[in-house]
Order: sequence, then structure tokens, then C-alpha cells
Amino acid sequence: GGGDAFAVVRTDPKCFTPRRNPQADEAIELFQRASLWSQQIGSFFSHSVFPALRTGKDKTILDLQALTQPIFVPILPLFDDNKEGVHLTVADTAAIAEHHRGILDAHLTKVNSLFPSEEGRLVSGREAATCAVMSHIQSIVAAAVECVAYVESMLMKQVVQAIGKVVGADDMTKFMAAHSRRLYAPQYAPHPFCYDVRRAPGFSPEGTLMIESLPPPP
Repeated sequence: GGGDAFAVVRTDPKCFTPRRNPQADEAIELFQRASLWSQQIGSFFSHSVFPALRTGKDKTILDLQALTQPIFVPILPLFDDNKEGVHLTVADTAAIAEHHRGILDAHLTKVNSLFPSEEGRLVSGREAATCAVMSHIQSIVAAAVECVAYVESMLMKQVVQAIGKVVGADDMTKFMAAHSRRLYAPQYAPHPFCYDVRRAPGFSPEGTLMIESLPPPP
């Protein structure tokens, strides 16, 4: 209907980023299930039905490339800063959806014209149109997942630019060591895990057992 059908509950304690939240997880899982379903249907025709037509008595020549031809995908990550300027309205979204519907209908009409239309055949224009729609569903799902990942990567770049570097495990170790020095009295501060290995008291150490952090790879 053109209205908002998805929103992230930012007050949810499990919401961390635009991608790492329960709502995005559920949506991505639903998209991936739809993609897997469409892929299984397309794979059935590609690996079981179409090869049989090539090897059977009626060696029908089919334009299989038409089934996977790229079609306009109406998914694009856009940002609205709620300020005066150019932004998509509900009418714009509806117009894009209508444009997509027209392009898809024209493509299915073309696919129907390239395949036999007789009833009772193993593959007719109806089955070919089904395969084309299944392929298009996979393209839509891939675009949706990429859009969410793009928003997440943009947020990551902004955080890195604000900090000045990518914070890794080594940085957190140094931060906790400095924090511990300020938080604990010297006699209660955590000590590094480092012990000498001896055969018995009074003998010189034969080795050292320690836990140390390695520098991040270049």
C-alpha cells in the first residue's frame, strides 16, 4: 500500500546497529528463506526439466538465457534527514513500484512469447514465467541484503573516522590495563599472567608461562 511496513525498535536492549537488531535479523531470515525457496524451484527446472527436453525425442530449443535476464530491482538505500530538500514521498514509492510492475509484466510477456504455449507440454510459457519470477526474487533478496549491509558499513566508516582508527582487541587490552590502574589500589590491581617454570624450589627457571597479546596483523 505504499506505507511503512518495517521499522527497527531502537529502544530494544538487543538493538545495537541498523543491522544488529531483532527486527533486521527476522527480516533478513525471511528474505533468505524466500531466496532459498525460489532457488530450489529454479534449480528443479534447470537441472531436471530442461535437460530432459534437450535429450528427449522432441528436442525443443529453448532460450534459457531469457529466464535469468536482469530486471529492474526497485531497492536502493536512501537517507532522509527530515530537512527541507528532495526526498521520496509515498507517491514516489508507489510510482517506483508501479514502474517495476510494468517492467516485470513486459518481461514475462516476452518470456511467454519465446516458449511454447500449448497446453499439456512439459514446459510452456507459464513454467518459463515462473522460472523468471524465481530468478527475479533472488535478485530482489540480494539487493535488500546488500542495502542493509551498505547502511551498516557507512555507520562503521563514520565511527572509524570519528575515532581515527579501527579499534581491535589489542586496543581494548591496553584500555582495560589503563582503566585498572585508575580503578584499583596497587595491592589489588590485576597482575599479568606470568610465572617461572622450575623443577623444584631453589632451581633456576627452565622456562616461562605467560599469556600475552599479539600485535594485530598488518
